[in-house]
Amino acid sequence: KLRVPRYGDKPREITNIPLIELSSGLKCIIKNNVGISIDGLYKTTAEVLGYSRTTDKIKLRLKQALDILIKNGVVIEHDGMYFIK
Repeated sequence: KLRVPRYGDKPREITNIPLIELSSGLKCIIKNNVGISIDGLYKTTAEVLGYSRTTDKIKLRLKQALDILIKNGVVIEHDGMYFIK
């Protein structure tokens, strides 16, 4: 389960969030959007985590989490959109 910051709390450093937790959050966002672009996925996830911008560091960490979902057959990519398999 993805833990999000409480109102007024500073977001956790992206590298301090376990990949399994990020993967869980990505999966929920993909499922709730019934397909989403990579930019949309990264932006939405960053916002949920409390970040005002989606930096390269955040994108890299989210890509690592997304790669886990793809490798495990949970998520598929089709025509630039990501879906739950």
